Amino acid sequence: MKDMQGGCIGRQETAYLLGIPLYINGVFTLESQYAYQGGNSTYIWVPLSILLSMGIFLLMLAAMQRTGAGDLGQLFEAGVGKVLGRCCMGLLALLLLLDGLAGMMRFISMLYSYVFTQSVYSSISLWIMGAVFLLAFWGIETLGRLSRLLGGLLLVLMLLNLLLPLESYQLYRLYPMPGNTWGQVAGYGLRHTFFLLPVLLGGLSLSRSTHGPRFMRSAGCIGACGAAALSFLTQMAISLTYGYRDLTAIYAPLYRLDMDMLREGYLFRMDKVSLFLWLMGELIGAAFFLFTASRIASRELGLGNAKPAVAAFSVLLGCALFFEHSGGYAQVEQVRSWLVQYGWLLLLPCLLAGALGGLMGRAKAKKEKDHANL
Repeated sequence: MKDMQGGCIGRQETAYLLGIPLYINGVFTLESQYAYQGGNSTYIWVPLSILLSMGIFLLMLAAMQRTGAGDLGQLFEAGVGKVLGRCCMGLLALLLLLDGLAGMMRFISMLYSYVFTQSVYSSISLWIMGAVFLLAFWGIETLGRLSRLLGGLLLVLMLLNLLLPLESYQLYRLYPMPGNTWGQVAGYGLRHTFFLLPVLLGGLSLSRSTHGPRFMRSAGCIGACGAAALSFLTQMAISLTYGYRDLTAIYAPLYRLDMDMLREGYLFRMDKVSLFLWLMGELIGAAFFLFTASRIASRELGLGNAKPAVAAFSVLLGCALFFEHSGGYAQVEQVRSWLVQYGWLLLLPCLLAGALGGLMGRAKAKKEKDHANL
Protein backbone atom coordinates (compact mmCIF):
# COMPACT_ATOMS: atom_id res chain seq x y z
CA MET A 1 0.00 0.00 0.00
CA LYS A 2 2.86 2.33 0.67
CA ASP A 3 4.21 1.80 -2.86
CA MET A 4 0.85 2.66 -4.34
CA GLN A 5 0.41 5.77 -2.28
CA GLY A 6 3.96 6.93 -2.95
CA GLY A 7 4.46 8.64 0.42
CA CYS A 8 2.75 11.61 2.06
CA ILE A 9 3.06 15.38 1.77
CA GLY A 10 1.90 18.23 3.98
CA ARG A 11 -0.57 21.07 3.57
CA GLN A 12 1.84 23.58 2.01
CA GLU A 13 3.16 21.08 -0.55
CA THR A 14 -0.39 20.07 -1.47
CA ALA A 15 -1.51 23.70 -1.86
CA TYR A 16 1.35 24.46 -4.24
CA LEU A 17 0.90 21.16 -6.08
CA LEU A 18 -2.75 21.99 -6.80
CA GLY A 19 -2.30 25.73 -7.34
CA ILE A 20 0.47 25.49 -9.94
CA PRO A 21 -1.42 23.35 -12.52
CA LEU A 22 -4.59 25.39 -11.91
CA TYR A 23 -2.72 28.58 -12.79
CA ILE A 24 -0.58 27.19 -15.62
CA ASN A 25 -3.47 25.41 -17.36
CA GLY A 26 -5.83 28.29 -16.61
CA VAL A 27 -3.60 30.85 -18.34
CA PHE A 28 -1.40 29.11 -20.90
CA THR A 29 -4.02 26.87 -22.53
CA LEU A 30 -6.32 29.72 -23.58
CA GLU A 31 -6.93 29.85 -27.33
CA SER A 32 -6.57 33.49 -28.31
CA GLN A 33 -9.06 33.39 -31.18
CA TYR A 34 -11.64 31.72 -28.96
CA ALA A 35 -10.97 33.55 -25.67
CA TYR A 36 -10.84 37.10 -27.07
CA GLN A 37 -13.38 36.99 -29.85
CA GLY A 38 -15.85 39.86 -29.62
CA GLY A 39 -14.11 41.37 -26.59
CA ASN A 40 -11.95 40.60 -23.60
CA SER A 41 -13.53 39.30 -20.43
CA THR A 42 -10.86 36.74 -19.50
CA TYR A 43 -10.00 38.70 -16.35
CA ILE A 44 -13.53 37.86 -15.18
CA TRP A 45 -14.23 34.31 -16.27
CA VAL A 46 -10.76 32.72 -15.84
CA PRO A 47 -10.50 33.42 -12.06
CA LEU A 48 -14.25 32.79 -11.72
CA SER A 49 -13.83 29.33 -13.27
CA ILE A 50 -11.14 28.47 -10.71
CA LEU A 51 -13.40 29.58 -7.85
CA LEU A 52 -16.32 27.57 -9.28
CA SER A 53 -14.03 24.53 -9.47
CA MET A 54 -13.19 25.08 -5.81
CA GLY A 55 -16.92 25.17 -4.96
CA ILE A 56 -17.52 21.80 -6.63
CA PHE A 57 -14.40 20.49 -4.91
CA LEU A 58 -15.84 21.49 -1.51
CA LEU A 59 -19.16 19.82 -2.34
CA MET A 60 -17.34 16.58 -3.18
CA LEU A 61 -15.42 16.85 0.10
CA ALA A 62 -18.67 17.29 2.04
CA ALA A 63 -20.04 14.17 0.35
CA MET A 64 -16.89 12.27 1.29
CA GLN A 65 -17.28 13.28 4.92
CA ARG A 66 -20.90 12.09 4.98
CA THR A 67 -19.99 8.68 3.61
CA GLY A 68 -16.75 8.37 5.57
CA ALA A 69 -14.85 7.86 2.30
CA GLY A 70 -11.09 8.17 2.49
CA ASP A 71 -10.71 9.23 -1.14
CA LEU A 72 -12.76 9.99 -4.24
CA GLY A 73 -12.79 6.38 -5.44
CA GLN A 74 -14.54 5.22 -2.27
CA LEU A 75 -17.12 8.01 -2.67
CA PHE A 76 -17.93 6.91 -6.22
CA GLU A 77 -18.23 3.28 -5.15
CA ALA A 78 -20.61 4.29 -2.34
CA GLY A 79 -22.76 6.19 -4.83
CA VAL A 80 -23.00 3.94 -7.90
CA GLY A 81 -21.38 0.66 -6.90
CA LYS A 82 -17.97 -0.83 -7.44
CA VAL A 83 -18.13 -1.40 -11.21
CA LEU A 84 -19.60 1.98 -12.17
CA GLY A 85 -17.42 3.68 -9.56
CA ARG A 86 -14.33 2.28 -11.25
CA CYS A 87 -15.64 3.44 -14.62
CA CYS A 88 -16.04 6.96 -13.25
CA MET A 89 -12.50 6.91 -11.89
CA GLY A 90 -11.33 5.71 -15.30
CA LEU A 91 -13.03 8.73 -16.91
CA LEU A 92 -11.28 11.00 -14.41
CA ALA A 93 -7.91 9.41 -15.22
CA LEU A 94 -8.56 9.98 -18.94
CA LEU A 95 -9.42 13.63 -18.33
CA LEU A 96 -6.28 14.11 -16.27
CA LEU A 97 -4.13 12.72 -19.09
CA LEU A 98 -5.88 14.92 -21.66
CA ASP A 99 -5.46 18.00 -19.46
CA GLY A 100 -1.77 17.24 -19.08
CA LEU A 101 -1.43 16.73 -22.84
CA ALA A 102 -3.23 20.01 -23.58
CA GLY A 103 -0.89 21.97 -21.32
CA MET A 104 2.24 20.37 -22.77
CA MET A 105 1.09 20.96 -26.36
CA ARG A 106 0.52 24.67 -25.82
CA PHE A 107 3.75 25.15 -23.90
CA ILE A 108 5.88 23.22 -26.41
CA SER A 109 4.34 25.24 -29.25
CA MET A 110 5.22 28.45 -27.41
CA LEU A 111 8.82 27.31 -26.93
CA TYR A 112 9.07 26.25 -30.57
CA SER A 113 7.57 29.50 -31.88
CA TYR A 114 9.31 32.07 -29.69
CA VAL A 115 12.32 30.60 -27.88
CA PHE A 116 13.96 27.61 -29.59
CA THR A 117 13.13 28.67 -33.14
CA GLN A 118 16.11 26.82 -34.65
CA SER A 119 15.42 23.56 -32.79
CA VAL A 120 13.49 20.52 -33.94
CA TYR A 121 9.98 20.26 -32.51
CA SER A 122 10.42 16.56 -31.68
CA SER A 123 13.58 17.31 -29.69
CA ILE A 124 11.73 19.83 -27.50
CA SER A 125 8.87 17.36 -27.03
CA LEU A 126 11.28 14.56 -26.08
CA TRP A 127 13.02 16.74 -23.50
CA ILE A 128 9.74 17.91 -21.95
CA MET A 129 8.21 14.42 -21.90
CA GLY A 130 11.36 12.91 -20.41
CA ALA A 131 11.42 15.42 -17.56
CA VAL A 132 7.69 14.93 -16.89
CA PHE A 133 8.16 11.16 -16.80
CA LEU A 134 11.00 11.37 -14.27
CA LEU A 135 9.10 13.70 -11.95
CA ALA A 136 6.00 11.49 -12.02
CA PHE A 137 8.11 8.33 -11.64
CA TRP A 138 9.74 9.69 -8.47
CA GLY A 139 6.32 10.12 -6.87
CA ILE A 140 4.21 12.58 -4.96
CA GLU A 141 6.83 13.44 -2.34
CA THR A 142 9.23 14.69 -5.02
CA LEU A 143 6.45 16.63 -6.73
CA GLY A 144 5.28 18.13 -3.45
CA ARG A 145 8.70 19.30 -2.29
CA LEU A 146 9.63 20.67 -5.71
CA SER A 147 6.34 22.56 -6.04
CA ARG A 148 6.84 24.08 -2.59
CA LEU A 149 10.41 25.07 -3.47
CA LEU A 150 9.55 26.71 -6.80
CA GLY A 151 5.96 27.82 -6.16
CA GLY A 152 6.95 30.77 -3.98
CA LEU A 153 9.56 31.88 -6.51
CA LEU A 154 7.00 31.66 -9.31
CA LEU A 155 4.55 33.76 -7.30
CA VAL A 156 7.12 36.49 -6.53
CA LEU A 157 8.32 36.55 -10.13
CA MET A 158 4.80 36.88 -11.53
CA LEU A 159 4.00 39.73 -9.17
CA LEU A 160 7.20 41.52 -10.24
CA ASN A 161 6.41 40.97 -13.92
CA LEU A 162 2.89 42.33 -13.51
CA LEU A 163 3.56 45.25 -11.16
CA LEU A 164 6.77 46.74 -12.59
CA PRO A 165 5.32 48.03 -15.90
CA LEU A 166 2.35 49.78 -14.24
CA GLU A 167 2.95 53.01 -16.13
CA SER A 168 2.44 51.30 -19.48
CA TYR A 169 -1.04 50.00 -18.61
CA GLN A 170 -3.99 51.84 -20.19
CA LEU A 171 -7.57 51.52 -18.95
CA TYR A 172 -9.08 52.29 -22.36
CA ARG A 173 -7.85 48.90 -23.61
CA LEU A 174 -10.47 47.22 -21.42
CA TYR A 175 -13.20 48.72 -23.63
CA PRO A 176 -15.80 47.39 -24.33
CA MET A 177 -16.56 46.20 -20.80
CA PRO A 178 -17.08 43.43 -19.88
CA GLY A 179 -16.04 42.63 -23.43
CA ASN A 180 -18.70 39.98 -23.98
CA THR A 181 -22.32 39.61 -23.00
CA TRP A 182 -22.88 38.24 -19.54
CA GLY A 183 -24.29 35.09 -21.09
CA GLN A 184 -21.03 34.56 -22.99
CA VAL A 185 -19.02 35.26 -19.85
CA ALA A 186 -21.04 32.60 -18.00
CA GLY A 187 -20.62 30.13 -20.85
CA TYR A 188 -16.86 30.65 -21.09
CA GLY A 189 -16.55 30.42 -17.30
CA LEU A 190 -18.51 27.16 -17.03
CA ARG A 191 -16.57 25.49 -19.85
CA HIS A 192 -13.28 26.54 -18.31
CA THR A 193 -14.51 25.35 -14.90
CA PHE A 194 -14.95 21.81 -16.13
CA PHE A 195 -11.60 21.98 -17.93
CA LEU A 196 -9.82 22.84 -14.66
CA LEU A 197 -11.95 20.76 -12.29
CA PRO A 198 -9.99 17.49 -12.86
CA VAL A 199 -7.05 19.13 -11.04
CA LEU A 200 -8.99 19.35 -7.77
CA LEU A 201 -10.81 16.05 -8.27
CA GLY A 202 -7.42 14.45 -8.84
CA GLY A 203 -6.33 15.98 -5.54
CA LEU A 204 -9.29 14.28 -3.84
CA SER A 205 -8.17 10.94 -5.27
CA LEU A 206 -4.80 11.55 -3.55
CA SER A 207 -6.29 12.58 -0.19
CA ARG A 208 -4.79 9.53 1.56
CA SER A 209 -1.36 10.91 0.67
CA THR A 210 -2.15 14.32 2.17
CA HIS A 211 -3.15 13.19 5.68
CA GLY A 212 -6.84 12.89 4.87
CA PRO A 213 -9.75 14.97 3.52
CA ARG A 214 -9.51 17.59 6.30
CA PHE A 215 -6.01 18.62 5.22
CA MET A 216 -7.03 18.38 1.57
CA ARG A 217 -9.85 20.87 2.17
CA SER A 218 -7.58 23.64 3.45
CA ALA A 219 -4.82 22.90 0.93
CA GLY A 220 -7.26 22.87 -1.99
CA CYS A 221 -8.84 26.17 -0.94
CA ILE A 222 -5.44 27.84 -0.49
CA GLY A 223 -4.17 26.59 -3.85
CA ALA A 224 -7.37 27.50 -5.73
CA CYS A 225 -7.68 30.98 -4.19
CA GLY A 226 -4.01 31.72 -4.90
CA ALA A 227 -4.35 30.53 -8.50
CA ALA A 228 -7.54 32.57 -8.98
CA ALA A 229 -5.95 35.76 -7.62
CA LEU A 230 -2.79 35.36 -9.71
CA SER A 231 -4.76 34.53 -12.87
CA PHE A 232 -6.89 37.64 -12.33
CA LEU A 233 -3.78 39.82 -12.07
CA THR A 234 -2.26 38.14 -15.13
CA GLN A 235 -5.32 38.50 -17.33
CA MET A 236 -5.88 42.07 -16.14
CA ALA A 237 -2.28 42.99 -17.01
CA ILE A 238 -2.67 41.44 -20.46
CA SER A 239 -5.97 43.27 -20.97
CA LEU A 240 -4.44 46.61 -19.96
CA THR A 241 -1.53 46.10 -22.37
CA TYR A 242 -3.26 44.86 -25.54
CA GLY A 243 -6.66 45.49 -27.08
CA TYR A 244 -8.87 42.48 -27.67
CA ARG A 245 -8.46 42.73 -31.47
CA ASP A 246 -4.69 42.49 -31.07
CA LEU A 247 -5.02 39.58 -28.63
CA THR A 248 -6.91 37.42 -31.12
CA ALA A 249 -3.74 37.31 -33.24
CA ILE A 250 -1.22 36.86 -30.38
CA TYR A 251 -0.11 33.36 -29.46
CA ALA A 252 0.82 33.09 -25.73
CA PRO A 253 0.06 36.73 -24.70
CA LEU A 254 1.82 36.30 -21.35
CA TYR A 255 5.15 35.59 -23.07
CA ARG A 256 4.67 38.58 -25.36
CA LEU A 257 3.94 40.74 -22.32
CA ASP A 258 7.21 39.60 -20.77
CA MET A 259 9.11 40.40 -23.97
CA ASP A 260 7.59 43.89 -24.13
CA MET A 261 8.62 44.49 -20.53
CA LEU A 262 12.19 43.46 -21.43
CA ARG A 263 12.30 45.85 -24.40
CA GLU A 264 11.20 48.71 -22.17
CA GLY A 265 14.18 48.07 -19.89
CA TYR A 266 12.54 46.50 -16.82
CA LEU A 267 15.01 44.13 -15.11
CA PHE A 268 17.30 43.04 -17.93
CA ARG A 269 17.29 39.27 -18.58
CA MET A 270 14.21 38.75 -16.42
CA ASP A 271 12.73 36.91 -19.43
CA LYS A 272 15.19 34.04 -18.89
CA VAL A 273 14.17 33.69 -15.24
CA SER A 274 10.50 33.89 -16.18
CA LEU A 275 10.88 31.22 -18.85
CA PHE A 276 12.70 28.91 -16.45
CA LEU A 277 10.04 29.17 -13.73
CA TRP A 278 7.17 28.88 -16.23
CA LEU A 279 8.82 25.79 -17.65
CA MET A 280 9.27 24.27 -14.19
CA GLY A 281 5.63 25.07 -13.42
CA GLU A 282 4.51 23.29 -16.59
CA LEU A 283 6.71 20.27 -15.81
CA ILE A 284 5.29 20.05 -12.28
CA GLY A 285 1.72 20.43 -13.53
CA ALA A 286 2.08 17.83 -16.29
CA ALA A 287 3.81 15.42 -13.90
CA PHE A 288 0.96 15.90 -11.41
CA PHE A 289 -1.59 14.95 -14.09
CA LEU A 290 0.48 11.93 -15.14
CA PHE A 291 1.13 10.70 -11.62
CA THR A 292 -2.47 11.15 -10.48
CA ALA A 293 -3.88 9.32 -13.51
CA SER A 294 -1.36 6.53 -12.88
CA ARG A 295 -2.31 6.30 -9.20
CA ILE A 296 -5.97 5.99 -10.15
CA ALA A 297 -5.24 3.28 -12.72
CA SER A 298 -3.07 1.37 -10.23
CA ARG A 299 -5.73 1.53 -7.54
CA GLU A 300 -8.57 0.42 -9.79
CA LEU A 301 -6.55 -2.40 -11.38
CA GLY A 302 -5.32 -3.62 -8.01
CA LEU A 303 -1.64 -3.02 -8.74
CA GLY A 304 0.76 -2.50 -5.87
CA ASN A 305 2.82 0.19 -7.57
CA ALA A 306 1.96 3.18 -9.75
CA LYS A 307 5.31 3.22 -11.59
CA PRO A 308 4.33 0.77 -14.39
CA ALA A 309 1.27 2.92 -15.13
CA VAL A 310 3.47 6.04 -15.15
CA ALA A 311 5.72 4.42 -17.76
CA ALA A 312 2.79 3.23 -19.90
CA PHE A 313 0.96 6.58 -19.84
CA SER A 314 4.22 8.41 -20.57
CA VAL A 315 4.61 6.38 -23.75
CA LEU A 316 1.03 7.22 -24.77
CA LEU A 317 1.53 10.95 -24.14
CA GLY A 318 4.85 10.90 -25.99
CA CYS A 319 3.23 9.19 -28.98
CA ALA A 320 0.47 11.82 -28.99
CA LEU A 321 3.05 14.64 -29.00
CA PHE A 322 5.01 13.05 -31.87
CA PHE A 323 1.80 12.33 -33.79
CA GLU A 324 0.88 16.01 -33.48
CA HIS A 325 4.14 17.03 -35.15
CA SER A 326 4.21 14.31 -37.83
CA GLY A 327 1.04 15.24 -39.70
CA GLY A 328 -1.59 14.79 -37.02
CA TYR A 329 -1.65 18.36 -35.72
CA ALA A 330 -5.20 19.02 -36.91
CA GLN A 331 -6.57 15.87 -35.26
CA VAL A 332 -4.76 16.38 -31.95
CA GLU A 333 -5.68 20.08 -31.89
CA GLN A 334 -9.31 19.16 -32.56
CA VAL A 335 -9.27 16.78 -29.58
CA ARG A 336 -7.75 19.48 -27.38
CA SER A 337 -10.33 22.05 -28.49
CA TRP A 338 -13.11 19.55 -27.88
CA LEU A 339 -11.75 18.92 -24.38
CA VAL A 340 -11.83 22.64 -23.55
CA GLN A 341 -15.37 23.15 -24.84
CA TYR A 342 -17.12 19.81 -24.21
CA GLY A 343 -14.98 17.94 -21.69
CA TRP A 344 -17.68 18.62 -19.10
CA LEU A 345 -19.69 15.78 -20.69
CA LEU A 346 -17.10 13.30 -19.42
CA LEU A 347 -17.20 14.85 -15.95
CA LEU A 348 -20.96 14.58 -15.51
CA PRO A 349 -20.91 10.84 -14.59
CA CYS A 350 -18.21 11.56 -11.99
CA LEU A 351 -20.16 14.42 -10.44
CA LEU A 352 -23.36 12.34 -10.47
CA ALA A 353 -21.55 9.47 -8.74
CA GLY A 354 -20.23 11.87 -6.11
CA ALA A 355 -23.70 13.35 -5.53
CA LEU A 356 -25.26 9.90 -5.17
CA GLY A 357 -22.48 8.92 -2.79
CA GLY A 358 -23.27 11.94 -0.62
CA LEU A 359 -26.99 11.17 -0.62
CA MET A 360 -26.37 7.52 0.21
CA GLY A 361 -24.07 8.55 3.03
CA ARG A 362 -26.68 10.93 4.42
CA ALA A 363 -29.38 8.24 4.27
CA LYS A 364 -27.06 5.73 5.92
CA ALA A 365 -26.17 8.17 8.70
CA LYS A 366 -29.85 8.92 9.33
CA LYS A 367 -30.68 5.23 9.45
CA GLU A 368 -27.90 4.57 11.97
CA LYS A 369 -29.06 7.50 14.09
CA ASP A 370 -32.68 6.25 14.10
CA HIS A 371 -31.45 2.77 14.98
CA ALA A 372 -29.40 4.16 17.87
CA ASN A 373 -32.43 6.00 19.25
CA LEU A 374 -34.55 2.84 19.42
